[in-house]
Amino acid sequence: MITSLILALFVSFVSSKGCNLPPSAWCSSPEIAELCQVKDACKEYLYPDASAPKVNIDLHYESLCPYSINFILRQAERSYKEVGSIMNLKLYPFGNANIKTNPDGSITYKCQHGPLECQGNLVETCALNVLPESKGFLYVSCVSRQIMAKYPPYVAYLLCGKRLKIDVDKIFECSRSSKGMELQKAVAEKTNNLKPPKTYVPWIVVNGVHTEDLQNQAQTDLNALVCKTYTGSDKPEACKKSYSATFE
Repeated sequence: MITSLILALFVSFVSSKGCNLPPSAWCSSPEIAELCQVKDACKEYLYPDASAPKVNIDLHYESLCPYSINFILRQAERSYKEVGSIMNLKLYPFGNANIKTNPDGSITYKCQHGPLECQGNLVETCALNVLPESKGFLYVSCVSRQIMAKYPPYVAYLLCGKRLKIDVDKIFECSRSSKGMELQKAVAEKTNNLKPPKTYVPWIVVNGVHTEDLQNQAQTDLNALVCKTYTGSDKPEACKKSYSATFE
C-alpha cells in the first residue's frame, strides 16, 4: 500500500512510451523501474543495502616506479572510471623513500629512483591535496601515462595540466614549499606505519587490510576485487563483467 501511494505521485511523469504497467508493478524489478523512469523512487525497495560503505583502496606507490605506474594505468585507472561509485581510492606517493631532518634543521629526502622521483612524489602529493578530488587521480594517472611514454617528468606535469585544464603553478608552488614537505611527511608517516610493514611497491590496502591474496587479486583485476568486496546491492554494470571473468 505504501509503495503504491509513493509511486502514484509519479504517474504523470512515467507515461512515456515503453511503460504500460500499473504503478503497483513499477518497483517489481530494477529493469521495470528503469523502464518506467522511477529507479530513484524505487531504490528503497529494490536496493535495501544501497547505502553500504564504499570499498577503501589505499595505494602506496612511487612516482617513477615501473610497477607502480603499471598498476595505476592497467588497474586503478579502469576501476576509477568503471567502479568509482563504490570505491574510495587514496594515493600515497612515497614508497621506499626516506625523509630525514638533519641537526641543522635541513631536510634530506632520498628516493629509490633518484631525485626526479622525489620531485615527482612531491608534485603528486601536492596535486592530490591542491586539486579537487575529481581531478587529483586523473592528474596522477595522466602524468604516469606520459612518463611511461618516456616524456621527462616536468614535461609530463605541464602536458597533463594543459590537457586537464589545471593550473599547475599552484601545484609547483606547493611542491617547492614547506607545506609540500609537510604533506609529504604525512604521507611518509602513513606509509611507514603500515601493518604489516610495506616490503615492496605498489602496496595495496583494502579496507585497512593488506594480505598477499588481496594484493594479487588487486593486481590481477581490481574491478573484480572491489565488486566482490562491496556489500551493497547497487553495484555498477562493470561488476557483472568482473564476476563472470574472474570469480566464476
